[in-house]
Amino acid sequence: MAQSILKQTAERKTVGVDYSPVLATGETLILGNISVTATDVLTGTDYTSTVIQAGTETVSGDQILFRVIAGADGTTYKIVVNTGLTSSNNIHEEDVILVVNDDIQLLATVDEVKRSLGITSTDDDVLMFDLVKSSSDFVEKSANRSFNFKTYTETFYPEAGVRELLLENFPVTAISSVVIDGITLDLATSTIRNYVWSKDGTLRRVDGGVFPREPAETVVVYKAGFETVPEDVRHAVRKMVSREYLRRLKEGIASEKLGTYEVKFGAGFSEDGDEMVKGVIHRYRKRPL
Repeated sequence: MAQSILKQTAERKTVGVDYSPVLATGETLILGNISVTATDVLTGTDYTSTVIQAGTETVSGDQILFRVIAGADGTTYKIVVNTGLTSSNNIHEEDVILVVNDDIQLLATVDEVKRSLGITSTDDDVLMFDLVKSSSDFVEKSANRSFNFKTYTETFYPEAGVRELLLENFPVTAISSVVIDGITLDLATSTIRNYVWSKDGTLRRVDGGVFPREPAETVVVYKAGFETVPEDVRHAVRKMVSREYLRRLKEGIASEKLGTYEVKFGAGFSEDGDEMVKGVIHRYRKRPL
């Protein structure tokens, strides 16, 4: 079964392929002989130069590591990792399936959870994926924000004219546009400066104006989120998944389909029951203005 990797277009991932099961005793990998290629599964078009970061191939023991940096939304790629000649003059090849989808809301990976639990079997990968998905959803809903690094569009209808708005997602890296009832505000020109913004998501008028009350609408297009999910968030999700997986294993239902797990998880798990998870959610929760 080929290793599967899920990522969003802007996300960057270091991928590791383990050759220990096929290497003979004393056989080693030679960095200079390694090749990594990426092709579109449907069309066969080669996208190695855009999907794989050149020069990032490394050897760590029996593993080949490389960096995935791009990909088109909604596209599946086949990544072929070829060892070239090893120290024993053998050639080994492994495939990695890369799925790029900006709608994926995963704050950890199945492989991470399996490593933390010492699991090498692929028997429960589908269940594990669903647990990661539900745990990620729980954290994002509890924190009232998304961690995805992408472009967001938000529409505001303040009950009264306000000088500041608080964007839903952060850290903010760029503001593409601020439009009030069809009129675009200028971030900065030679003569006027309508608004400023900060990394924490605060958008403030500095020209004496306000963001008007409803029914006027203010539409903000901006880029925010994390290119790499923070490690404490990943750890919280891994912990939640591990706990639920082990519970199901203990009860003899680890291989069942997920079923209504998402509903049960949302109702049955309290962040107050785990101080670590509670702390992470509090740290990244959207702040009231």
